[in-house]
Amino acid sequence: MDLHAEQRTDRLLSELSARYDLKASFLKKLRPLAHSVLHEPFDAARRVMMMEKLAEACERDQILRNESARAQAAAQDFVARLKNLLCVLGEKQRRFEGR
Repeated sequence: MDLHAEQRTDRLLSELSARYDLKASFLKKLRPLAHSVLHEPFDAARRVMMMEKLAEACERDQILRNESARAQAAAQDFVARLKNLLCVLGEKQRRFEGR
């Protein structure tokens, strides 16, 4: 492969990664698409539109990761509260049965 083309692709992916805190696995999947956007014979308007779509995909990935992390934290909090409630109810049940 063309070293210059790979370097351009690396720079684009590096910029997107820095901007959207992308994970290595996502970057690996983006590489062929980014390479095509940069190096296929598109007219300037189409290339700009495709670059914008690439950035939008990265932004959506970041949003989904952030929302997933929040949902996971909320679920963990819910489970912890539920366990606590069950412990309290179990203790009350034991006291009630001990009377």
